[in-house]
Amino acid sequence: DLAELAEAIPIRYGSVVVKCGKQGSRMLTPEGEWHHVPGFDVAAVDMTGAGDSFNAGIIFSFLEGKPPLEQLIFGNACGALSTQGIGGTGGMLDVRQARELITSQRME
Repeated sequence: DLAELAEAIPIRYGSVVVKCGKQGSRMLTPEGEWHHVPGFDVAAVDMTGAGDSFNAGIIFSFLEGKPPLEQLIFGNACGALSTQGIGGTGGMLDVRQARELITSQRME
């Protein structure tokens, strides 16, 4: 079970983030709170690099001081947008595009 596995990982250094592809993502905080955000509805062309783009979005949001739910939303947006081009960098994006996707699908 996903919850049992994540809870078994020591989280004294931060949160545990689980990527679930087009189903979204989950985060277990050091306080023991679970957060889930569904994925974005995009026309995916190639999933190469989606996980790396998700990670970049999570890190960017974390460094901006955003709360867990906003981190997941931004990470999901970055991962989803990256699938709209061919190859690991074909769907490269910027912060504006990620925020536009979040707003367009009312995930803010």
